[in-house]
Amino acid sequence: MNRNHSIRQLNAGFPAADRTGWVLSSLVLGALIVFVLLLTCRSEAVAEVQNKGRNASANVIAFDGRFIAYDNGTVKDRKTGLMWAAEDGGKAIDEADLKMYFENYRAGGYDDWRMPTIDELEEIYDEGTENKQGYHLTKLIDLSGEWVWGLDDRDLAISFGFMEGSPAVAFFDGPGSGTWYQAKKAEGGGARPLPVRATEKSQTKKQEAGDGRFIAHDNGTVSDKKTGLMWAARDDGKGINKRDLKTYYANYRAGGYDDWRVPTVDELKTIYDPAGKKHISCVTDLIRVSDEWVWALGDKDFFLGYSFFHGGSEGYAGKDDPGSLGRLDYLLVCRALPVRGGR
Repeated sequence: MNRNHSIRQLNAGFPAADRTGWVLSSLVLGALIVFVLLLTCRSEAVAEVQNKGRNASANVIAFDGRFIAYDNGTVKDRKTGLMWAAEDGGKAIDEADLKMYFENYRAGGYDDWRMPTIDELEEIYDEGTENKQGYHLTKLIDLSGEWVWGLDDRDLAISFGFMEGSPAVAFFDGPGSGTWYQAKKAEGGGARPLPVRATEKSQTKKQEAGDGRFIAHDNGTVSDKKTGLMWAARDDGKGINKRDLKTYYANYRAGGYDDWRVPTVDELKTIYDPAGKKHISCVTDLIRVSDEWVWALGDKDFFLGYSFFHGGSEGYAGKDDPGSLGRLDYLLVCRALPVRGGR
């Protein structure tokens, strides 16, 4: 019996009217499922507004599968539960004006809007999506510029870019060639404010993630199963000169630990990965290194810059030039990436 004969026999068992009815039933069922999903999203949003006792008339105006836009100028992220302003402040503002801006922001009638963290901004960055202005995030949030204000892990305001998906960095070719002015300029002056607020369904912890070797925890730390070391999940985000390193590490408390330290060159070499360039530098995507150069301890505990580009290499830090050491203490700016364990 050939295949075509088998198909004719199968079709013969279902009259044409029955087959037509089955197709129509499937189409109706599919449409009903889509309608229920949209109704659920809208009901969920309205219920939240009613529970807060404000903006009970908020209506869903758009939905892209993850984000829900309302007619009161707010956008809900169903993945994290956070609520975002539907648009930024419309123009860049100085850091000194941020506090007043967020205190007076009242979209949707809410009075608990705040500045987002860098982690929260990273969460809505989407390299595969572009909004109307060409920035990489949902089309339901309108940005008037690339850079948005956010808080780093020290609660300091820096800017996050929605083109590259990373905080502002100091651009220089290597240790000793950049200046403190360049680093300060890259901190984010001229960024836009984009308010966010927590809701009852906001996630308070990140899920643990792993890539086979590294495990990212929800407390800002990353464990390396190969070496046993624990790393900070991100560097300082802006760059630090050598004289500020001691204070930074003495006050660093990610995960509740108080024994963080400057990594050695050899330890940084163990996490160099030429395949990992999601966050500018060649390292696992679970550790954010926001620029090429990171502070390290070399021979006899001299401070060096370690490059996560060009195959991984050590950089000159003025240790052989005592006459310029004081100047370099101020001008030399590298990222700080804490580590603990080992040694």
